[in-house]
Amino acid sequence: MAGTVAPCVSRSGAMQVLRNGMGIHEAFAEALPNSAWGMAASGYAWVLVADSRDWRDWRGQGLQLLNDAERGRIARMRNEEARATLEIAYPLHRLFLGRFLGMDADSVPLWRDLLGCPRVGEKLANTSLSHAGSLVALAVARPHLVGVDIEPASRVSGMLEIADSICRPAELESLENLSALERASALLALWTGKEAILKALGIGFSNGGMTGISLPDAQGVFASESGDRLGITRLDRPSLWSCALACAPDVRVEFATLVPKGVLGSPLAGAAGLIAH
Repeated sequence: MAGTVAPCVSRSGAMQVLRNGMGIHEAFAEALPNSAWGMAASGYAWVLVADSRDWRDWRGQGLQLLNDAERGRIARMRNEEARATLEIAYPLHRLFLGRFLGMDADSVPLWRDLLGCPRVGEKLANTSLSHAGSLVALAVARPHLVGVDIEPASRVSGMLEIADSICRPAELESLENLSALERASALLALWTGKEAILKALGIGFSNGGMTGISLPDAQGVFASESGDRLGITRLDRPSLWSCALACAPDVRVEFATLVPKGVLGSPLAGAAGLIAH
């Protein structure tokens, strides 16, 4: 639907144009690659990455989609940036799940278990949410397990100091001959990959956390003690973020960036989505 346009000031202070009167549902639908994208389909995992700052104009409408538990979870966040990101991430998550399940976003039976992992009804779908800085990553699949993790590329600067909390001894040894920058980048990839697996399994940092697991073997498969088999799909944009998706090895991954139409100057503008296997 064509709408009127009105100028407003972007985050950088430059003028940008937003479509006047477009609601969050329409903005979300128009930001997707096509009208069929994200619909439930067996054998697929769907992934979206967004920058929460691009969606600030829809903050008020988005908060109306949330339940009391979600609003309370946001209010308890002490970090102001994390709180602002969740105010966008939670509504986008509901819109994404609503599209996948064919129901209204505010009717999606979304809840969190004791570890804070998102659950959808009685296994209507498997889903995962990650946020870091202003970045948001969302994933959904059915019936396969799915986990996603994203970190800004800037986080590479602090990785060397926490290597022992990420790596098993053999992993540390494999990084010894790399330069400091290469080692830090590899550690960030290990972090997001392992975090994605932990989220897919729904175990958080229990059972040894990151040092308790290894990334997939040479055949690209991680096998858990419970028999779940997971592969890692890298969805990195090296200048912007490190992102990993954990799901069954035979699942087709569909990935897209989510930028509202009419928003100029988005940091995601040059990071078009892709289709990966």
